[in-house]
Amino acid sequence: MFPENEDDQLAPRPLYNIATQTAVQPGSVFKMVTALAALENGLSPTKKIRDMGFVEIGTKSFNCLVWTQSRSTHGYENVYEALRDSCNYYFYTLALGKIKELMNLLA
Repeated sequence: MFPENEDDQLAPRPLYNIATQTAVQPGSVFKMVTALAALENGLSPTKKIRDMGFVEIGTKSFNCLVWTQSRSTHGYENVYEALRDSCNYYFYTLALGKIKELMNLLA
């Protein structure tokens, strides 16, 4: 009945609502909004962006969960994969216009 790894906040637990009772980052809800805005402004859903693990904004660093846990990345991801993996880097890149082609689209 209990998860194999008690320290894993996202491990399956019977009768346990992961969305409301775990440490899931609430910002992930906005990833769909960011993706939709980029798609409406011409982003190809198959356009791949290389996940570098973290984005620095000023003096703060914002990491992907995979980077935080293992210092690895998702590699190249398109919007479908980024939504599936909840890739923070991908959506920070879209929102900040970090890749050249998107700077004009999202400005």
